[in-house]
Amino acid sequence: MVSILGPPPPEFIRRSDITKRVFAEEGWPHSTRSQNSIDEIILGNWKGDEGVDVPKTSLEEAVSTVGPEDGQLFIAFIRKMLHWLPEQRLQPSELLKDPWLAVDL
Repeated sequence: MVSILGPPPPEFIRRSDITKRVFAEEGWPHSTRSQNSIDEIILGNWKGDEGVDVPKTSLEEAVSTVGPEDGQLFIAFIRKMLHWLPEQRLQPSELLKDPWLAVDL
C-alpha cells in the first residue's frame, strides 16, 4: 500500500492503535513522491522497517497491459478508490459513472 499510496497521513495513523505502533506522525509530510517515480518515496514515518521491504513499484508501473491512453483512464479510476482515508474514496455509485467503464478494450 505504501508503494502505491505513499505513507499514510497523520489522521489515518491517529485512528488506530495498531497503526500508531508502526507509523509515527512527526515530521509529516514524508512523501515527496511524484506520480511517476517510486524511488522518490521517503518513509520517514515508518517506525519498524527491519525486515520489511516496500516494493519498488507504483500503480503506473504495475499497469503494463493496457495501452497508454486507456491506461491513464484506468489509473485515474483506480486512484479514485485507493485512499488511506475511507471517506476520500468514491462511492460505488460514483465509480459507475467513471469514463474508464465506458472504454472499449
